[in-house]
Amino acid sequence: MKEVNSEIFLGVAEALNKTYSDLLTKYLIECLWMMGLTFEKKFETIDDGIVKEYSNLANILIKKNILSKIKLMEKLEEGSLYNIGLISSVEAFNRKSIRINTKNTYLIIILIYLIYNNILNSLVLSRKSIIS
Repeated sequence: MKEVNSEIFLGVAEALNKTYSDLLTKYLIECLWMMGLTFEKKFETIDDGIVKEYSNLANILIKKNILSKIKLMEKLEEGSLYNIGLISSVEAFNRKSIRINTKNTYLIIILIYLIYNNILNSLVLSRKSIIS
């Protein structure tokens, strides 16, 4: 397999970004996601240099505004986010994610309960007005 010249790759990415920004973002993030999964599955056998190149590529794409940190945070796995340097600790990130998800779950349950009570009260009131 031939080595890709990073300057040529970035030049092509910048040119494509001007015309096909959304599509390019989608495909680059998918590629980074797949590469990250590969690193996690073969972690013992992956050379640190390859992971460093992966991190450098992602950071260059962020610096050149081809990819945004927010999009990467939404799509990539925790290990990839850590390798790129977007999170400082996988464990801390997971704890915070669990806390946020739990909070959101309870919020949804409360909202459903309030909506249900509101509908129930409306039905009772409308029934009382029909009977009166």
